[in-house]
Amino acid sequence: MGKEKIELIKIDFKKENEVKSGVAKNGKQWKMYPVSIKSGDVWYSGSFFKEEEITKFRSLSVDKSIYLKVWDEEYNGKTYNKFKFLDKSDQLEIRIKRLEDFMNLVLEENQELKEKLNQNK
Repeated sequence: MGKEKIELIKIDFKKENEVKSGVAKNGKQWKMYPVSIKSGDVWYSGSFFKEEEITKFRSLSVDKSIYLKVWDEEYNGKTYNKFKFLDKSDQLEIRIKRLEDFMNLVLEENQELKEKLNQNK
């Protein structure tokens, strides 16, 4: 399995495949929702077991971008691109990064303004 990374993925196409279901060894029934997203020339596949995950997938809009956790996985000699939604800590990490980027921009602009003011004195 390749290293997981967070990427901003533009959704060009999304597809829901046939739902799979069964009974676990402990007797509980389960459902798996296999899905795919195409971004550019790359297909990403995912499998959801929770109803809220498939609901979130269904709400995704084509031509929009979303942050996803992605990695590659080898199976029978072929490499597949996989994805899953971000958990709360991943979402927090992105928000912090965006805030840091914004603050750096504000600091740079502030420094430029100070320099211009000093030149005009």
